[in-house]
Amino acid sequence: MFHPARYRGLTAIVVALAMVPAAGHAQAPPEPTPETQEPVGSDVAPAESDVPASPAARPPAPQPPAPAPASATNGASWGGKLSVQRCPFAAPVLPAQTELALNATLIVRVPDGVGSAVLISPDGFALTAAHVVENHQTVGLVTRAGATLSATVVRVDEAQDVALLKMETQPGATPCLAPAVGQVPLGSDVFVLGSPAGEELSFSVAKGIISGYRSLGGLQFVQFDAAVNPGNSGGPAVDQAGQIVGITSWKLSDVSLEGLSFAVPCDVALSALDVELGDASSPDWNTHTGRRSLAPKATPGGAPTHVDHASPADPQQRKRLRVKRGLITAGILGMSVGVVSVAATGGVYYITKISGETTQSSWSALVAVNTIGWALAGVGAGALIVGIALPKRVKKSGAAARLEIMPNPTGAMLQGSF
Repeated sequence: MFHPARYRGLTAIVVALAMVPAAGHAQAPPEPTPETQEPVGSDVAPAESDVPASPAARPPAPQPPAPAPASATNGASWGGKLSVQRCPFAAPVLPAQTELALNATLIVRVPDGVGSAVLISPDGFALTAAHVVENHQTVGLVTRAGATLSATVVRVDEAQDVALLKMETQPGATPCLAPAVGQVPLGSDVFVLGSPAGEELSFSVAKGIISGYRSLGGLQFVQFDAAVNPGNSGGPAVDQAGQIVGITSWKLSDVSLEGLSFAVPCDVALSALDVELGDASSPDWNTHTGRRSLAPKATPGGAPTHVDHASPADPQQRKRLRVKRGLITAGILGMSVGVVSVAATGGVYYITKISGETTQSSWSALVAVNTIGWALAGVGAGALIVGIALPKRVKKSGAAARLEIMPNPTGAMLQGSF
């Protein structure tokens, strides 16, 4: 979801995409461990008033669909399966019919942000990310046609980061998309639909490939390399057959990481919410609402565990970055002082020579200042070159690469060595 006030750029591991200002964001999955952490950026896009000229989801399937582990949640407050009418329309073929797929996507508006959603039923049922709707009971929706509607939050599974909405239906056919059947082959094209960075960039399309299917912290995700930003949260990742591969949830981002976005597989999302697709929707759906909340985890001091934007966790890397910045700063300062000194002595010498007031002592002073100026300029240039050339990371020889990703509702923790 993209939150204007929270949008600080995606650094380190970026938490599931946050909402865009006014409507929803993506979040990272499970909970982190107390080790090194690099957050995944918040994926709700900020409200329009907080977004620059052009205003960011949390991104990531498959093995047999299974709801979040009982240990990760407090249990669902709804009872039994909820029947939702399956989408009866022919699936659009992408990229040729991308426009038709976009018609089934929605902008989700909440008081502090904007996210995305996708219609899965002609009756107005839609899937989005749990972190987009947060604790709201109702949310605002905007269709691609520009209609502004209201929707009820029917069911929410915070651990798997998915939610089911029921919007008001209008006269005429309601566009929708069907879930993909089984796992889409690795390397297949995937199209991410949504509103990256807010409503000004709404109903955008990004293309990538399916990179893998992951089980992280007991939760299931599909990994892809398409660009995902706050505001994409809750939107669909669609395959070439026009079927929903997953619901965009979170991504990882760092100077050394890119192309790591994640979505909740559509079948896993439906299973987590106890939703089954059938010939007709349950007429009493509003009596089967509820929420499966995350079990609270506390730190030794009693405060809840929370992953936020963090600086590089590796102490050696932090030290290397400080040295690098120091050399660059000192180099620029030294060169600046040196150049000014040389220029000043040149000017003074020229003026005194014309006026004929040059003395031995003034000449000696000018020579000394000029020499110091050239020395500072030379040392500064050397420091600047070394600072620019110095690698940000310390190379570790003989060490095996190890990477652990632990997502959670507000971010993700990246730990390991590279």
